Amino acid sequence: MKPKAKSILLIILLMLSAISFLFAIYFEPSNNQVYAASGSQSDLQLMARAINGEARGEPYEGQVAVRSRYFKPSQKL
Repeated sequence: MKPKAKSILLIILLMLSAISFLFAIYFEPSNNQVYAASGSQSDLQLMARAINGEARGEPYEGQVAVRSRYFKPSQKL
């Protein structure tokens, strides 16, 4: 490979690395995010349908395990 082509490739790789680093910093989730102050009826119904779709036919404990994938166990619905 020619030295000029190597230099161009190196510059492109450095630019892509810098851009991906900036995106990672910008879109990093913070711990103080507020998702929703209160759930509406349609939100609860959507959550129930998601749990039902994934845990259909499972006993109650299995449905609770699926629910814990969406919420922390300490959170209330």
